[in-house]
Amino acid sequence: MVKKSIKKERRKILAQTQEKCLQRNDALKAHTRDILSKDTQFIAIAKITEATVNEQFVIALLEAYASHKTGNVEKIPEGDVHIPNKWKRQELVGRQYREKKKVKRETRKQRQEARARGEEVDVPVTTTIEMMREADVTMLPPEGDDEVKADERMDEFRHTFPTPPPTSEVLPPPAAATVLSTPSTVATSVEGEEEEEEEERESVEPKIMLTTSMAYPSERSYGLIKELVEVVPGLQYFRKKHFPITKICDFANNRGFTAVVVLSEDRKHEPSSLHITSLPEGPTSYWRLTSLELGADMKHGATCNPDDRPELLLNGFGTRLGHRVGRQIGSLFGAIQPDFKGRRVVAFHNQRDFVFFRHYRYVFRDLESTDKDDRCALQEIGPRFTLKLRSLQLGLFAKRTGEYEYVWRPDSQVSRKVFAL
Repeated sequence: MVKKSIKKERRKILAQTQEKCLQRNDALKAHTRDILSKDTQFIAIAKITEATVNEQFVIALLEAYASHKTGNVEKIPEGDVHIPNKWKRQELVGRQYREKKKVKRETRKQRQEARARGEEVDVPVTTTIEMMREADVTMLPPEGDDEVKADERMDEFRHTFPTPPPTSEVLPPPAAATVLSTPSTVATSVEGEEEEEEEERESVEPKIMLTTSMAYPSERSYGLIKELVEVVPGLQYFRKKHFPITKICDFANNRGFTAVVVLSEDRKHEPSSLHITSLPEGPTSYWRLTSLELGADMKHGATCNPDDRPELLLNGFGTRLGHRVGRQIGSLFGAIQPDFKGRRVVAFHNQRDFVFFRHYRYVFRDLESTDKDDRCALQEIGPRFTLKLRSLQLGLFAKRTGEYEYVWRPDSQVSRKVFAL
């Protein structure tokens, strides 16, 4: 009985508060109805607010709508001003947005009028994060660096990208003939050195082994493997079975392979990462793989001839680390051929340390019958995905005992203006 009486008292109190709120709002409602009696939108709002109990909500809503219609707009506050009412905040945000848009429209109109009069107009440039990038000591100049060129002649990819010796270096004249060295022996030794240099300058054709970190990959991983074999020349797929990655690298090294690529999956059986190990000396890079879209799933996707060698484009690798990683990626496709003939293009575009992979082909449009010139377009073949460098390790694959050149950590990129590649 006591509980029922308490509930009845609560209902009475609630009914009394509703009546008081409605009585207090009658004066405001009558004033706004006189101003906006013919406005259907206001009548709909008033009908909705008659059933509510929140007095502040009713007053704020009606005041905002009445001031908007009558033209008594309040001045937009500047700076960080806390407005407790949600509807007021939304109204001020919308007003600020409209004011900024109006100013932009007027400045654009003035710029167009000045350009029509023949005046020089400064075109505004959008500031991007790349333009605000913090200075990096390891950034390479566009014209190249002598120290980097010297490193290229001694790094792990010197057999794939042979570089001629610098023109400034001149061989010293042979020493005078002694008892142990005669002119004939000196000539033969010089010829032997020249033959060794010519052998070193000859480029090695890439022969790459592709495998997986799991014994039984998923269907989506098989689809990616099938398309990668068509994209990269010299790529061969081998099943992992139950062999560890270290033994697979030794097996590939003994059989003359130049690199080993290992594809891994996550718990959802989606391709998630790539390990690229250059043979026989390394290095080993670990990449996170995201945003995968197979060529078979692309709309209006094209096919390609896997026998043709693709053209390789590497964009945005500006630091010493990026240059080294770019050379490793380039070693998968081999040296540049001066007499290149083909229609395929493979692009690795680095932007904010995210490497975007794309695969295109040239489409030549014959427009000889028209007045326009012949044009060339790009048609995507696929697949497409995004890579993010997680680590770069010296030597072959050794997860625990390896020496790392670079390791990505969450605290190393707190600032969005700092990039590694």
